[in-house]
Amino acid sequence: SGVDGLLISTICDFTLHRAQDLAQTIERRWDKPIVALNIGTLGKSRISTVSFSNREAASKAVTHLLQNAHERVGLIYTDDGSIDVQERVDAYRTALADHHVAFDSALLSKGSFTPESGYQAAIDLFKRPESASITALFCTNDEMAFGVLKALRVLRKRCPQDVAVMGF
Repeated sequence: SGVDGLLISTICDFTLHRAQDLAQTIERRWDKPIVALNIGTLGKSRISTVSFSNREAASKAVTHLLQNAHERVGLIYTDDGSIDVQERVDAYRTALADHHVAFDSALLSKGSFTPESGYQAAIDLFKRPESASITALFCTNDEMAFGVLKALRVLRKRCPQDVAVMGF
């Protein structure tokens, strides 16, 4: 059918166990190369895996913003219960604490993994008086970051001059 391989990337409410089961089911039915992202090791499997640390990557992202003179870093996140998102939010909070920046829940706004929700989360966030001092936003996924960029244009805020945006 012209497909040379398969890349498995799970998001949202997929647990590690469910992702591993999915990958192994596909492996039994698919004889072409398979690469799975961030599902751990699969033991004796022909599936190649690529893993990363949500916590470490998010911490580096927020630290980068803080080290570049952004003391008021907002957070656009989703609250879907996934471990990936929880680790990214925890890393955001830890990076703030590591840089002696107080956590402020008024700088948080919820989305749901889509550009549209990122747009709305940013619009909602910038309606709050506390948002006037925000100079950067960390988004727990890139799709929401795309929506945030659109919202900033509508709000007549320049990126990165007025508000820097970091997507995961």
